[in-house]
Amino acid sequence: MNNIVDSYKKFKTYYLKKLGKILYSSKQPESVDILDRYINNYFNAKFYNIYETVEDGTPFSFEVLSEEYDGLEVELLEENSGLIKQIKELKKVAYFICNLDGIYQTEEEIEKLIEEEVVKDRYIQIILGNKKDNFIKEFINMSRKENKILESNINEFFELTSRQQDNLVIIDMNYSIKLLNSYRKTLVNQVYKDQKLYLKKSINILNKIAFKILKDKCLELDDKMRYIVLLDNPAIVDGDFAKEIKNIVNDKLIARKLGIALSDEVLTSREKVFKNEVRLSCFRDMTYVNDIEKKFSTILALPIEYFIVTNYKTKREADIISYADTDDRIIILEEDE
Repeated sequence: MNNIVDSYKKFKTYYLKKLGKILYSSKQPESVDILDRYINNYFNAKFYNIYETVEDGTPFSFEVLSEEYDGLEVELLEENSGLIKQIKELKKVAYFICNLDGIYQTEEEIEKLIEEEVVKDRYIQIILGNKKDNFIKEFINMSRKENKILESNINEFFELTSRQQDNLVIIDMNYSIKLLNSYRKTLVNQVYKDQKLYLKKSINILNKIAFKILKDKCLELDDKMRYIVLLDNPAIVDGDFAKEIKNIVNDKLIARKLGIALSDEVLTSREKVFKNEVRLSCFRDMTYVNDIEKKFSTILALPIEYFIVTNYKTKREADIISYADTDDRIIILEEDE
């Protein structure tokens, strides 16, 4: 199964390439490959800050993309010395289409934007010609489908239970179930203790967060938030389920912002399952831990991003905080009420 970003990329690049082929209707395989290279380059730059000629990690902007396309043009000319005309023309086509790419609510917005951008390049004015209506129609079709995708909400009948500390959001494996009274919520939570349902619930939540990360990126919203899901069932790392987790976060956009935390018992025994493939953290209820120093030293010796303390006795608060002051990987969640 494709992860969410893979699916979105296939949708988006398909339509951007389709728009490019409306403007540049060449059946020459080399021209198709060149257009694909430009479009894929745009997607990698916008979503991952990965470039072929500009330094990787450079914040994306269309000024940077223009610079990247200039460098890519040089590379393509070196690789295809007999295709000078196609490479130069397709660079203009790809940049024009990608520069239009965004989230628009009305057809009027789309038509106005296209009109404004067309006048900036004489070559685009010429090749658009009598293809304009078809181009606008297809662009509107793409925009409608994209809005529909981004307006959807995975499993809208539940909300995530989360706690935020600065730019880090920690998600518990508890449903805040809507539309149910207290008695029914208790029954539902009992059912969710079933191992198979727990696994499905975990995937549900991870997919929901991955979708939010993708949506925020598309809408150019806050890109600073990071997420960690607390997974407390040993079965979480067994068999195909571990593969499903890897599949969700096996994307540079998602992996940069979404990680999982395992209990210390699970992490200690099964850390190798996710080693170097998933951002791992550890969590532990410290309420009944007597030898705090030993527990902290043991957990912090593991290859983890964060050690999340979920609970502790009030009288041990000073000791717990003193450890947190010595290592910025330690996160202390507020006591449950």
